[in-house]
Amino acid sequence: MDTTPLWKDPEGLQTIKIVVTKRIKAWKDGLHSFQEQPIIYILNGEDVLLSTVTGNGKSALFSVPILCHLELGQYPEEYPLLPARKHPVGLVIMLTKGLACNMRNLEFGWG
Repeated sequence: MDTTPLWKDPEGLQTIKIVVTKRIKAWKDGLHSFQEQPIIYILNGEDVLLSTVTGNGKSALFSVPILCHLELGQYPEEYPLLPARKHPVGLVIMLTKGLACNMRNLEFGWG
């Protein structure tokens, strides 16, 4: 039986929290609870679709997994043997026009 920990295991979530605390000092409260599960899915290589308002923390969903891979690659002796990539790559596609329309709609809503 394979006893290698996975990101979905308690060791995985604890590792994510440690990496966030260590690497993103500005996030004094850590991740929002709604961010944890999608990040675990992403680290497990699963597809994720999340919709939430602007400024609610979607960027963490691509930045935290990359930071986790970098941290585990740099300091493997400090963490459980979780699956990690030596050279992680993130691809972010931002629809600027769509974001601009959202901001415009918000402005009208604010009066």
